[in-house]
Amino acid sequence: MAKQIRLLFNVPVGQLSNTVEVDETYIGGKAHEKRGRGADNKIPVFGMVERGGKIFAQVVGNTKSSTISPLVRENVEIGSTLMTDEYPAYDKLSKYGYTHKEVNHSAKQYVKEKDYTNTIRGFI
Repeated sequence: MAKQIRLLFNVPVGQLSNTVEVDETYIGGKAHEKRGRGADNKIPVFGMVERGGKIFAQVVGNTKSSTISPLVRENVEIGSTLMTDEYPAYDKLSKYGYTHKEVNHSAKQYVKEKDYTNTIRGFI
């Protein structure tokens, strides 16, 4: 099953549109290490989900803006609304023609009216 899941990461889904939730995470680490929130020895994964639609997820080298922005631009239609958390790598996405809304997880804000990233976080 794990092999099939890895293969599905490489299947093109077409462009996401409308409202798209975006998030990044770190998965794994060595079993004997204390698992914390840090990124040490973990694999960065970037994901996006179109509400009511398709999902895009990819292992990435890092979660910097220079890595994430091209993935968003390649896979999300211009004019779509992006929902993110406050991670600084997302700050400049609106300059590419997206409406960018965010929730501030560090301030324990997870929903602000229709703004949330719960769908992508549930997937990840």
